[in-house]
Amino acid sequence: MKDKLINAVTKNKEKLSYINISEDNKYNGWVYKFNIILPNNKNMGLDLKDENDLFLLFVLSSSWSKTGPWKMQHFL
Repeated sequence: MKDKLINAVTKNKEKLSYINISEDNKYNGWVYKFNIILPNNKNMGLDLKDENDLFLLFVLSSSWSKTGPWKMQHFL
């Protein structure tokens, strides 16, 4: 069953906006691509190898935790 699910997701990765899988079928992470097109025709997303993007994710998670259930930003 696990292999069927993996194959189905891989086959339909372009149709699923919440799946961020690279061309070689590796998971890019949930922040890699938000499927929001910017004015320069690039996808909005965060590259967690970039220190500025990593800091932005920390800031976003901190602000979310203030008003909702996100309480684990310190684990980032």
